[in-house]
Parts: sequence; structure tokens; C-alpha cells
Amino acid sequence: MSAPRVVVRLVLLAALWSASAAPVWAHGERTQEPFLRMRSILFYDCQWSKDRLKVNEDMVLSGRFRVFDDWPTDVLGRPDTAYVNTGVPGPVFVRKESFLNGINMANATSLTIGGDYEFRVVLRARGPGRYHVHPLINVYNGGPIQGPGKWVTVEPGDEPFTNTEKTLTGETIDLERYGLSTVIGWHLVWVAVALVWLLWWVRRPLFIPRYILVQRGAEDELVRPTDRQLAVGLLVATLGIVTCSAMIYGLGWTNWMRLIVWLLIGFIFYFGYGKSHSHIDAPRPTDMPEGIKMTRDGLL
Repeated sequence: MSAPRVVVRLVLLAALWSASAAPVWAHGERTQEPFLRMRSILFYDCQWSKDRLKVNEDMVLSGRFRVFDDWPTDVLGRPDTAYVNTGVPGPVFVRKESFLNGINMANATSLTIGGDYEFRVVLRARGPGRYHVHPLINVYNGGPIQGPGKWVTVEPGDEPFTNTEKTLTGETIDLERYGLSTVIGWHLVWVAVALVWLLWWVRRPLFIPRYILVQRGAEDELVRPTDRQLAVGLLVATLGIVTCSAMIYGLGWTNWMRLIVWLLIGFIFYFGYGKSHSHIDAPRPTDMPEGIKMTRDGLL
């Protein structure tokens, strides 16, 4: 049998095998290294408050885990920095609360080798779909250590997803869209700067004339003194925008109030003085003195 026929048959065999293979949907704790699964953390009594919910609804994932006495300190070190988390395929849930032994675990904590812990995580559905949800402990030097998983179906909600929180000042904000206008505004600023720089070069012949200059050995003519001046100007403008924006961002509301008040005072003086001293509406002489004539170039 010729080599081309062998290759064709192998390709067809591989295609048939791929088409008949069952799809793998889940990701789980069994994909981890054996020493992580059998010597690090044992999850037990894990419970999911519901396996079907809608967008904007909450689900509670709770259970217990034990840090093995035979923790592999020679590989992972001691579990002095650990974080209670959940294993989900992407940002499909938002973690609203997490507790470890009844204590709020917004930050990392240390685990005791041989200790037993009770965890509780409140998740809010963010996007519709069917997801495998695991409890998970992130350990420094050990990475994510996953517990058992369960399929959870999220159906579309009656309203779009919102993630509202109340700040210390009593203001209620939606973290899903908070600061979005600022992000868009800054993107537009930098897009404008980039367009100025690009249009400066696009206004000239791009390829053939430049290629001819390179072939002639006149590469220095590609960048003129005016180009360097514009580059320096854009650099200074960019640094000025960043510096001034950082200073403005750090101002408190009292400074903003002072700025607005002094601006209003300045406008009052400016327009008040301009209105009383303006010569725009002043009467103009109609008769010229003898010996003076009006021409196109002025007075004679």
C-alpha cells in the first residue's frame, strides 16, 4: 500500500473517531495531580442550595473541608495564605459573600495543618447557561484545590443582571457598570491622540516614495525635524494629561467646591468688567477729518 493512501486512511480514521467521541463538559477535581487530591484538602458535606435558578438570584454553596495531616510541605510549603473561592467556567457567577468558620473571608487567611473548617459562599447568577460549580481553596504555592462539583442551570431572568452595593456613604451603586463612562471617556481621549499621530504620517505618501528613499540611502529624510517636534509635543501632552488627571482624581469634594466657587467669581468679574468696558457697541465717527481718506489698505 502506498504512503499517500496510508495517510488518507489515518486522517479519515481520526476524523471518524473525533466525530464519535462523547463531548466532555465538566472540569473537576480529578484533573488535578494525585498529591493535591490525596494529601492536601479533603472536602465533605458539600451542599448546593439549588441547582436551577435565574439571573440575579442567589445560590449558597456550603460544606466542610479538612487540611490533611500529611500536607506536602516539601512541595507546597505551609498553607499560611489561603483564599476561599469557587471554581466556575468564567465570570458566570458573582461571589457576594464568603465565610470560613462563620468569619467573613473577604481576604486571605492561614490554614492549620490537621484542622477542620466550615465554609459558606453566596453566589449570584450572572449569565444564563449550565455550569459545573465547585468549592475551591486557593493556596499560595499550591494553586487552586478544587472540591466536588455539581451541575447548576442558570435561566434568563426577568431583568438584566445588576450587582448593586451600598457604599459607606450610603450611596447605592451598580458594580456591573460603575465607572463605565469614565473608562469610555479615557478610551476616547487616547484614541484621539493615536488618530492625530497616525493621520500625521498617513497624510504623506506611505510606501513607494519611502521605499525609494531607503533604496537611495536617504533614510534620514523619512523623519523630519517637524515630526520630532510633534512627537515631543504629544509626549508632553500625554504626560500632562496623566499627571493632571491623577491630581484631579485625588481631590476631595471640598476642593471641587472651592474650584467651582472661584470659577463663578472669576466669570462674574470677567463678564461684568467686559460688559461695562466693551467698545463693540461704541458709536463710530461717520465724518472723516479733512485730508484723511479711507482706502482698501486703511487710512491715508
